Amino acid sequence: MAPRIMQMLQIQDELMRAAREHLLERDIEHERDTDVGQEDVFKEHSYVMIKPTVDQYGTGKKNKFSILNKGPLEVLRKEGRMYHLRNLTNGRIVKVGQKRLAKYEVNSQDTAQTLLEAAMRDDERYIVERIVSRIGPMNNKRHLKFRVKWLGYDNITEEPWQNLRDTEAMHQYLREHGLEHEIPRKFR
Repeated sequence: MAPRIMQMLQIQDELMRAAREHLLERDIEHERDTDVGQEDVFKEHSYVMIKPTVDQYGTGKKNKFSILNKGPLEVLRKEGRMYHLRNLTNGRIVKVGQKRLAKYEVNSQDTAQTLLEAAMRDDERYIVERIVSRIGPMNNKRHLKFRVKWLGYDNITEEPWQNLRDTEAMHQYLREHGLEHEIPRKFR
């Protein structure tokens, strides 16, 4: 391989290692602070983290892409040693054994919004909070962009029409600016 590519791969490996170490330290600190053992029972409507058993590729080996604890998820109910949990980002219900769970301690300052933001970071999901402005004419969708404020983030990014046209935030923006006719038919 070319030296430049090797250098870029090495930098990428270092960044991924640093990120994994940071997340692992945070998860260890969180578990230590909550001091939960396997014998503990997680109450309904409390929040938990799921400990992974294998990496995302199913090899059982840790690598730079291995996921650390996932969550928080809301505890709905318990059946034996299995818990029914609700994913905060997509609403899906999953069943997970008690041994794979760690308590997620909710601070007094935590709101439903902060819990959702924490879950979104783990899922690498981004939700459009609002459309700030338009860049370019509406009749040229290929080059049309919008300035976007993302939920849980301070920065504003520019995104193409194609990435935003199906979002509720885009539909709201179009309504507010008298452009209802631009909302795709399936959403009208």
